Amino acid sequence: MIRAGIGFALRSRNAPIVIGTMSPQVLAAVIAGLVVLLGYPVTSFFASRRAARAKEMAFKLECYQEFLKSFFELANRPTYETQLSFTHSVNVLNLMAGREILDALHDLRANYEKGTEEQQWRILDEILYRMRRDMLGSGDTIPHGYNFPVLVTDPEFAGGKKQAQMRRPRAE
Repeated sequence: MIRAGIGFALRSRNAPIVIGTMSPQVLAAVIAGLVVLLGYPVTSFFASRRAARAKEMAFKLECYQEFLKSFFELANRPTYETQLSFTHSVNVLNLMAGREILDALHDLRANYEKGTEEQQWRILDEILYRMRRDMLGSGDTIPHGYNFPVLVTDPEFAGGKKQAQMRRPRAE
């Protein structure tokens, strides 16, 4: 005989064997328990992914800032130490930068070998644009090809002869 209600039943050759019945309240509690048991690991997984992504973005931002700092230090004071710092920052970018940034770094290296200062600024604009896109995503409103307002120092300013430039030099 099968009892009314929600339950589990097995049939033998002669008659059904009733294993048990559950009231709707107990069934709801069991389902809620299963949801909690399965929901917690899923929620933890997504929270840990979010935390890992935040750490990755912080690391990228630090690397991008170090690249820009070392780039301008090398441009302003070309010494072995500033060249070493710039080289290190580029090598670290190889670990985590996207393909577009790496391609622009190849262009920058090639420009150092046989290029112009004007090309270098265009390449730097491309690197800055790609870094912004990497950090801000497709919601960034700066258009491709934007001429970033980069400030540079004048080497003669250190001696007190001139005032610092408030814009980057352009080819005349």
